[in-house]
Amino acid sequence: MNHKNKLLLAVGLAISLMSASALAADRGSSKFTKMTNEVKRYPEEQQRNYFESSLKKLSKNDSQLPYVGYLYYNGIGTVADKTTAFNMYKRAANDKSKLGQYLLGKYYVEDLNDFKEGLSWLLKAADSEEPLAALYIAQLYSEGKHVAKDDYFALEYYHLAAKLGSSEAAFKIAEKMLSSGDASGYAKGLEYLIYAGDSQNLQACNTLAKLYITKNVFLPIDPKKHITYTSCAANNGDLTAIRTIADYYTRGYIVSIDNAQAAKYYEKYIKLIGMSPNNQDDINLFYEAGLAEYTRGDNRAAVEFLKVAAKYGKAEAADALGRMYENANGVKLDLEEALEYYKLAQKNGLDTSESIVRVQTNPD
Repeated sequence: MNHKNKLLLAVGLAISLMSASALAADRGSSKFTKMTNEVKRYPEEQQRNYFESSLKKLSKNDSQLPYVGYLYYNGIGTVADKTTAFNMYKRAANDKSKLGQYLLGKYYVEDLNDFKEGLSWLLKAADSEEPLAALYIAQLYSEGKHVAKDDYFALEYYHLAAKLGSSEAAFKIAEKMLSSGDASGYAKGLEYLIYAGDSQNLQACNTLAKLYITKNVFLPIDPKKHITYTSCAANNGDLTAIRTIADYYTRGYIVSIDNAQAAKYYEKYIKLIGMSPNNQDDINLFYEAGLAEYTRGDNRAAVEFLKVAAKYGKAEAADALGRMYENANGVKLDLEEALEYYKLAQKNGLDTSESIVRVQTNPD
């Protein structure tokens, strides 16, 4: 296919992309993508349970082959075994599973360095309307990885993947159109970008959140839409977005003050990073999280988060804990504990001398 015909096909696919039928994402692909995004973040025990559960499903239904193969390939919940994964992919592919064909093709390309055989399976999957295969082919040609770089061929398959419901492909197309400098392409690029964002694509949500809050040539400033897409990015695990939306709810910026919502996002952030802050911003976040939890009445979480912040040098957190223990605010009265936290706050630069004297001279 020559470049002109490839481009015409791409344009034709672009025209049909926004139809309701074209935007219907493949359920199998959506399920597989969700699984692969989540399962690697599971704790080790949960990964083992997931693997065992998948094996049980496989004993009843061969459609589970690609999923179990993926777990074997990546050593999730079991010892990594690429040979077993390959055999499962091949069995699924021969049974005309388009997910199996996609994974087998990818295996041939990346693990066996056999691009010709891999592409044949990938094309079968794409012809069967597997969006992951179309997206992967597009990425190969776009990056010139394992094959000569071909932007026209890449664009053709990005459009196909987007037509089949790939929000990642839609975002890639939007990027190209919005950065082309062609004013006539902006409107179509924005359609792709908004579709990708509304489909919960993280990159698109982040891009739209920035566009709707800053002056630009593409979209007018719209604080409500900024919140919508910032929340989208936060709900997809973006740490910066999580912190941003938590801060908005804490301070009442754009949205109304809502300590319950703030606490929800603080908890989400802390769940992702663990109970050990990585930097001063994280320490401050533990402090803000503690205050939000206290305000909404969750004293256990408040104390837990404030103690972490105090341990890592946040004087205000130590002072807050001192006041809580001195006045039995959400905790049992404990003047010795209050004194220790007031001293810690003073050690970290906050003048708590009056509080220290007050607790030391308290007759109780």
